[in-house]
Amino acid sequence: MERRNQENLNVLIISDSSWDDMNALGNTMSNLFLEWDNTTFTNIYCRYQQPNNEICSSYFRITEKDIIKNLFKPSKIGTILNYDRKVICEDEIEKASELARQEKKFFDFFKRLNFAIFHFMRDFIWKTGLWKNEKLHEFLTKDKIDIIFVFASPYLYKNNLVRYCHKQANAKLVLFFTDDVFSYKSIRPLELVYSFFSRKSIRKSVKRADLLYGASEKLCLEYRKYFDRNIKTLYKGCSFNDVKQNISNPIKMVYAGNLYYERWKTLSELADVIVDINKESNLLTLEIFTTTTITPDIDKALNKGEASKIIGALPYEKIKEVLSSADIVIHVESFDPKLIRLTRLSFSTKIIDCMQSGSSILAIGPKNIASIEYLENIKGAIVISDLRKLKDTIKTIIEDPKAIISNANLLREYALDHHDANVVRNKLHNDFESIIRENHTKLVLERADTMAELRNIQFSPPDITDEEINEVIQAMKSGWITTGPRTKEFERKIVEYIGVNKAVCLNSATAAMELTLHILGIGPGDEVITSAYTYTASASVIDHVGAKIVLVDTAPDSFEMDYEKLSDAITVNTKAIIPVDIAGKMCDYDKIYEIIQIKKNLFKASNEIQKLFNRVIVIADSSHAFGAKRKGLRCGQVADFTSFSFHAVKNLTTAEGGAVVWRSDLGLDDEELYKQFMLYSLHGQSKDALAKTKKGTWEYDIVYLGYKCNMTDILASFGLIQMKRYEGLLERRKDIIEIYDSKLHPLGIKSLHHYGEDFNSTGHLYLVRIPGIGEAERNEIIIKMAEDGIATNVHYKPLPMFTAYKNLGFDIKDYPNAYAQYANEITLPLHTLLSDEDVDYICQSLKKAIV
Repeated sequence: MERRNQENLNVLIISDSSWDDMNALGNTMSNLFLEWDNTTFTNIYCRYQQPNNEICSSYFRITEKDIIKNLFKPSKIGTILNYDRKVICEDEIEKASELARQEKKFFDFFKRLNFAIFHFMRDFIWKTGLWKNEKLHEFLTKDKIDIIFVFASPYLYKNNLVRYCHKQANAKLVLFFTDDVFSYKSIRPLELVYSFFSRKSIRKSVKRADLLYGASEKLCLEYRKYFDRNIKTLYKGCSFNDVKQNISNPIKMVYAGNLYYERWKTLSELADVIVDINKESNLLTLEIFTTTTITPDIDKALNKGEASKIIGALPYEKIKEVLSSADIVIHVESFDPKLIRLTRLSFSTKIIDCMQSGSSILAIGPKNIASIEYLENIKGAIVISDLRKLKDTIKTIIEDPKAIISNANLLREYALDHHDANVVRNKLHNDFESIIRENHTKLVLERADTMAELRNIQFSPPDITDEEINEVIQAMKSGWITTGPRTKEFERKIVEYIGVNKAVCLNSATAAMELTLHILGIGPGDEVITSAYTYTASASVIDHVGAKIVLVDTAPDSFEMDYEKLSDAITVNTKAIIPVDIAGKMCDYDKIYEIIQIKKNLFKASNEIQKLFNRVIVIADSSHAFGAKRKGLRCGQVADFTSFSFHAVKNLTTAEGGAVVWRSDLGLDDEELYKQFMLYSLHGQSKDALAKTKKGTWEYDIVYLGYKCNMTDILASFGLIQMKRYEGLLERRKDIIEIYDSKLHPLGIKSLHHYGEDFNSTGHLYLVRIPGIGEAERNEIIIKMAEDGIATNVHYKPLPMFTAYKNLGFDIKDYPNAYAQYANEITLPLHTLLSDEDVDYICQSLKKAIV
């Protein structure tokens, strides 16, 4: 089977277990992909099993044990295997087999305790994302992968792995539904919850897929309704053996397959019938070949002397020989109503193995299962869908042994017409070629469009839908457009989202930080420390309250403050630190609090609220970090006070706006503190406009000379809808960052690390640094990208480089690390209106500009 253009086709197969011809999954892969010329296969799998086939030699194995074992060394997660079964030694096979047995025993134990909890636990391990390391990235990108072929799975971890590999490899995705992984719903509460998330995850994978297959026509018909997509039927192929001309004495029945879903109970019914028939003479034997673990119940039910016996597992090639030696091959399904719902759409691949054996087929199972329905419509297959008829049917077979040969001939004729292996493989190969050609045509057209017209990619436009617009209109129509009920509702939503007691909505993060400093009584004679690498708002608010600005350099090759220098900067006058969660990534607050604790003896409180803290107070500038997490805590739960921005370019926008929250475990009077913020934000006026609308309550006082920085209901109405959409917006930003990383990291371009084992950024900015260049070259790259229609930015020009800060005595020479970060930094567009094609265009433009 050669590709028409003779180019090599690279196919990655992602599976739960290894590509092993001894298991059903592995021999299905070998059946479909045998004798593909000019094709290279690789396999990513997730179990401690040794591969065993003659088609694939390159593997990447990730297991839960790997992830747990290397929690603090994620770079070690995953094993690259280059395997040739012709030269593999017996010791390696035995070692792998022992690990697989231990893993299976461990899994079986937890599955028996609670199936759903087991899967939630496993998915939690994978959710850490630690497996997304350079080793896996290299495996996915070292050679261009054309097709990713996946056996569709209900498990969240598997779907997440598939989608990650799909993005990294930028390949065409093909999903094969061999079982009903979508429609089945358990009646058990935990399993029902798991299936809800599972279906959602499967839909995501289907949405990305370029081609869908199903293992039975019944499954395809039903799934087309669920996904509104065409799904092709794909069966295993047959390589035919001659039909036996003589029947054994006793008649030999063979079952080769797994015993899951209580199939063993149906086999037990058959075994009991054989025992009964053989009382007077040995007329029948049943041999069972399976990889399923044999429990005491299964052993008792199926090992019945000469009548029925379990042989065990054999390699796929040996199984073919065993099936060919049989007079009758057996296919069974469970009659349990619960299991019927689970298996009704499934089509056992062993049916095709039975068809190609040259033997007759006896199928036992309920009518409404896809495999039984399929065999009922084939001449030559003997189907028993009522166990009460089992004994009589077996007696009929014994009485007319010649019918066994005639039935086998009829089956062979059908299989030749419908399941020829070469026809199946050619069809699959042609389908793969087709979607690759479609992709090539699309790329050519896109390149032509690019040459004809430059794109116009804005840096950070707001993502506004009709829902936001309609909500703003409703606010305007309500007659209440200043601070009112929508602002209060927005505050409640923020409180719920972050997990704190109170939130104050204002007109900016700047106002939030400045009011916090005022309320804490920080002013002349005090010092407040912040980063030299930030926007001016982080520092200017310190000057506004009359305190002294103390700037700290960044750590080498980092956007965060140098924590050793932070420690050195704390004096008896230090009242607060303003860390900056740049680009949406939270700072190392554990380190900050550790430093504060060490320097606690220097702190001199000057009012009651400062005495309550009795240490330097942490006021986070989290303008970029609304929704970020670190070590299981949401941004807003870590720093003493946290300020957020909802400016037009932020992830969540209210056009202009901000908010401040504070920790719930500080012993502060939340209501009194909230009242103080309200007073400071509205001229020190004792009643806001909403309070004054109550009948007879016009009277108010000016408690002190405050500011005017309240949020309005028009702005809050905008925010209420953005909150509803926010998790989806964050997820899209993460998708874009992963695409950027996959395309730019191989070029040696550095970027801020947004996601790790114990932290999640909000993905607000994509900061890249180009090694080996300075300011002038960086600025030339920005100009070249602008010529391609791409708006970029720089985050940030260090504060000591600005006139206002020079006038305060700051000199950039004292902040060499901050300058080094700035000199070769470019911020690429990162917003939810970007398409994947836009991101690719940006990467190509940057690559061209660098060259």
